[in-house]
Amino acid sequence: MQIKKLLAAGALATLMAGSTIAFAADMNTYPSPFVTSAGVDTLVVVGATAAPSDVVGAIDLATRLGGEVTTEKTIKGTTAALSVSGEGKGVATTNTKVYLNDSLGKSGLRTTMTKDDLPTLLKSGSVSDSDGTHNYQQLIYITPSSTSSTSYVLQYEKPATGVTADPEYRFGDFPTSVSAVDYMYKTSVIFDKEINLTASTNLVGEKLNVFGKEYTILSDSTFVASSVTSNKLILSGGAETKTLSSGEKTTVTLAGVAYDVTLLGASSSTQAVVQVGSDSKTLTKAGSTTKVGGLDIYVSDVYYLSSTDQTQNKAKLLLGAEKLTLQHANAVKKGSSDDTVQGTLVNLTVSSGKLSAFTIYVGGASTETDFLGIGKSYTDPVWKSFDLSFNSLSPGATDSSRNVLDITPSGNNYGKATIKDDKGQTATITFAYKSSDSATGFSLQDSSGYAIHVAENETITQNEYFIVDQGDFSHMYQVTGVNLVAGDTSSYIDIRDVFSGVTTRVSTSSDLNDEKVIDGQTYYFRNRTTSNTFSVTWGSGSPGLDALGTYLTVFPVMKGNNGEKYAFAKANQTVNITGVSKIQLPTGAVTITADTQGGAGGTLLNFTATTMEDGTSSVCATTEGTSATNCITNFNASGSATQAFMLGKTATGGVWYNISTGNTAYAISISVGYGAGGTTRQSAVRADQPVVLLIEEKDSNNDIHSALFTVSTEASGSSNVVKAEVPAFTFKSVNGDSLTTDSNKLRYVDLYGLYAERQTSGQDTIKVYYPDEQATANVFVLSTGSSVSSSGGTTETTYKEATPVKTALGKLDSEITSTDKNEKNLILVGGPCVNTLVRELMNAQLSSCVTDFEQSGKYPAGTAMIKLYESAFGTSNVALVVAGHEAADSRAATGVLQAYDNYKTTLVGKEVKVATATSTVTSA
Repeated sequence: MQIKKLLAAGALATLMAGSTIAFAADMNTYPSPFVTSAGVDTLVVVGATAAPSDVVGAIDLATRLGGEVTTEKTIKGTTAALSVSGEGKGVATTNTKVYLNDSLGKSGLRTTMTKDDLPTLLKSGSVSDSDGTHNYQQLIYITPSSTSSTSYVLQYEKPATGVTADPEYRFGDFPTSVSAVDYMYKTSVIFDKEINLTASTNLVGEKLNVFGKEYTILSDSTFVASSVTSNKLILSGGAETKTLSSGEKTTVTLAGVAYDVTLLGASSSTQAVVQVGSDSKTLTKAGSTTKVGGLDIYVSDVYYLSSTDQTQNKAKLLLGAEKLTLQHANAVKKGSSDDTVQGTLVNLTVSSGKLSAFTIYVGGASTETDFLGIGKSYTDPVWKSFDLSFNSLSPGATDSSRNVLDITPSGNNYGKATIKDDKGQTATITFAYKSSDSATGFSLQDSSGYAIHVAENETITQNEYFIVDQGDFSHMYQVTGVNLVAGDTSSYIDIRDVFSGVTTRVSTSSDLNDEKVIDGQTYYFRNRTTSNTFSVTWGSGSPGLDALGTYLTVFPVMKGNNGEKYAFAKANQTVNITGVSKIQLPTGAVTITADTQGGAGGTLLNFTATTMEDGTSSVCATTEGTSATNCITNFNASGSATQAFMLGKTATGGVWYNISTGNTAYAISISVGYGAGGTTRQSAVRADQPVVLLIEEKDSNNDIHSALFTVSTEASGSSNVVKAEVPAFTFKSVNGDSLTTDSNKLRYVDLYGLYAERQTSGQDTIKVYYPDEQATANVFVLSTGSSVSSSGGTTETTYKEATPVKTALGKLDSEITSTDKNEKNLILVGGPCVNTLVRELMNAQLSSCVTDFEQSGKYPAGTAMIKLYESAFGTSNVALVVAGHEAADSRAATGVLQAYDNYKTTLVGKEVKVATATSTVTSA
């Protein structure tokens, strides 16, 4: 239990003297410096003989400090909401989007438009005759005859032959010779009760309001029998409708031409006299469409009331009306000359001389217009009352919400990558280095020739780089200082985060080894045999400083700003697999098992896909799309061999890895490979230069694809200068089309929507735009005159994600070592009577810790002190003492620190007093 009357007068005087030191910290910065961006760099210490309340208070403090370890995350919202002005409907649904290689007929899309989607354009109607009322519905089927043919799926390429344009996202090429099994979309009118055209039914002259326009059934329509080409439905209309009184004039503009139309009068209930410009003609009601003054006019009705007073007479005119001939198994024809509407086909559903439905299949009008490009509309060629509109891509190819990767040359000999990480920090990293202008081969080094280490447990020294990625927390470090001297307690390693610029010191003490906690993850720094060199290991199952954990990480990843990951890789990364059972690679993990029955004293190894260190599954493949039981079987580790396999989340989209040996037992080389073998990618070619591997997120097919970016050289005078090489993609349908307007620029996209542009003038460069979400096509059906607009921009929500603290925060005073004092900030709960570290700090004597405190009088019963000072135990670290007159007082003081954000205005300075009955904090 805690001894009452805790602090001695002499000890208190020691602390008071300490308050004159210029402290580096102040209580108003709490929880700093006990919690930093690197995690909790602190131990909370209680005495081995302390009261239980001290232990409980220490637990409260450790819990609160652990909860302060967070990583700032940003969630991006959808990029600019799209809204329709007028009448229109998107093809995509809440759960199903249009991606690259999708057709508009994909299951889950809004492939059939009805009156519920377009209530005006597709309004249900009816027509009556002596057989009764015939109701009909109108439908637009956006269901191409194939959902996989390149004629219908979304691709990224140049438009059709004969069109001068740059590559773009587009649907096409649509068939120009349309058939019932080869078309882009179709429109249909379906009657609930069949109609006929016998004289007794008198449907001739009746009106059909279809696809937003009024049409009249003409008398030369004929329905004979099923599937005969003589069946035809002939309509007139589809124009602007005007009812004019005799003598009244109107102006209509069609195709940019203005026509002045005047109804001169009516000579009977079936005839009207119409003038257009200076041309006038007598037209018959429900007759043929007639051209007057260059304008097609159809007389829908005549209201003849007087033979003497023409002002009482009226006529309903369809201005711009054309005859529309829908003949079975033929293209649609328009006008009195029966001009063919290219890219159409009519199907009339007729039985026993009665019509139950008519359908028009639509394709491309010509080879120059047989596609739907991004930002374009495809106007229906028959009804001309709606468009199929490919409004945009979300996010746009170069939208500001995308994360940008730049691969650029630097002088003749260096290749650079500019990357933005998951914290929004950008770094430009020289990753490819060659030593002279005449050289052609690059090493994974910076511009000074310092190595970038991309395998766990490699030997590292001053100025070199290494990458760690434990627990989904990634860092790239450069070693800025190394002082490893055996027996020297001040030995250290300084590592600078390449992205944030923050330097972290690893204090190795006299044994030159350390367990450093960064982001709550433990990394083991171990001195190697060469002076001032060390290695770093990490991961689950790691036993400490003397061996690897369960996995050996090769090509560790760095997290990008939009959820993508990056890895640097080099050709022939040597790995000693002695004692290694699993290798963690950027896109998966493999288990290595040995078959000691190998010939000639050798050992045969089997490589099999296994779960990654984070529990994610991985799959091997030797042929894309087909998983393999083993990645490699009977690999001769002590011979001379090279084999390759794909490794990824699924059998599709994996990255190729090449495994080779150099006639040294248990030493293998690993290289990232390019897929080869055409579209099947059944083999791999090793990337012989340093690679930036971009690993994408899971796509709509649950596959994860990747892109590889590297450098090579090209001759320039007497030098071989660096250039960005043609990128490689695990998605097999990537195009590298050049711009028509600039042949030195080539564009690439892949399934996820990654967009890359390669500039080949001068020294080649590549700029890569990675979307936060898989890119989707925004396709709409729009009534004529309607449009789509975007509102708002990309929304972002920033939050802090708790980082698990996986190392002990609490210790007893008897467990504290000299290394702990050198490396850690300390919070000491309890006074010198129960906490030996407080006693050492205060230079107090146990025999006087009770009686001397009574003489001091500064902290009577019911009070406690919180005291902050630096240079604890002769180090550069900070210590905080939390102690009360009684055990209950100490408990109250730890409660103040646990709820420190409630005491911001009073928890200031270097020392405060807590009145424990009211938890009031005042200056000491």
